[in-house]
Amino acid sequence: MAAETAPCKTASEPRRNLALLHENDFFNHTDRQYTSGTRISLFEAGFDAAAQDVCRSDQQRARATTINAWMNANLGQRVFEISLGQQLFTPTERRSTEVIRNDRPYAGWLFGRWALHGFTPERSQTIALDIGMVGPAAAGSASQNFFHAIEGYARFDGWRNQLRNELGVQLTAETRELLWRGSGSALVAHYGGAIGNVETYLNAGLHAQLGANTLDSMRMPASFRAGSAAIQPAAAGKANGSLQALAGFDLRAVAHNIFLDGNTWKQSHSVERKPLVADVYLGLSWRWAGLDLSYTHTVRSREFRGQPVVSIFGGLSLSAPWN
Repeated sequence: MAAETAPCKTASEPRRNLALLHENDFFNHTDRQYTSGTRISLFEAGFDAAAQDVCRSDQQRARATTINAWMNANLGQRVFEISLGQQLFTPTERRSTEVIRNDRPYAGWLFGRWALHGFTPERSQTIALDIGMVGPAAAGSASQNFFHAIEGYARFDGWRNQLRNELGVQLTAETRELLWRGSGSALVAHYGGAIGNVETYLNAGLHAQLGANTLDSMRMPASFRAGSAAIQPAAAGKANGSLQALAGFDLRAVAHNIFLDGNTWKQSHSVERKPLVADVYLGLSWRWAGLDLSYTHTVRSREFRGQPVVSIFGGLSLSAPWN
């Protein structure tokens, strides 16, 4: 009689982080242009080990193998992301009920994101797919009016002129390369692009970190660009008390932006988009007991001809282990 196989007790557990990002121009005491964005994300790591873990089920190993196949085999740690986000855009003048021809359209963007991030100490890559709705289905008016009522801000009266409903699909890829690392500091280059009916662009930039203890150099400050959201759950317990200063810029060559160019297949309000847009940011990042808290303050150059002011907004993000 064959001996019974002992139950497997060594299955590796996935490592998860839950992250919340909120960008808003009220950090600059304004309410216009790119006015707010909120995203909640779940990051899961451990697929590199799970594919070979005999204690995992066949279904779990097959899922891990599929995820690993999408990323560069040389990027040892892989992180899967699923997110839900919403962004809002308004003109500068809140009282007009008519289309403001020389200012940007009202627009909301509600989307889900599926992304893969691969890491080594010197290099990381991101591939992300965003699918969602632009227009009234994105609930931009309801969302803004709800929070303005809570905060005591005046309503915007022109939401009836927002972009019309349109399914939005966008594929984004970004690579980050470590250029230099010193004692408590690092310099990282990034480059990539996006294609879709929401935004199409090529981008590149630099990111610098400075502090007593270096955090994960390959993790860019959280923002709505897909490549900037990568969090390494495996590192969540590192460097308690780490405080770092962050600085950087991103330059985009923009071929299409639905929030300026208007609807793709329907007639809608639009403005003359500028082909080059730059973001410059400063910030702080702090880690304690597995929690990551960061704030960045961003200045975005004028995105369209006749834009009355540049966009200035803050971004507050918090991530924590979630298992």
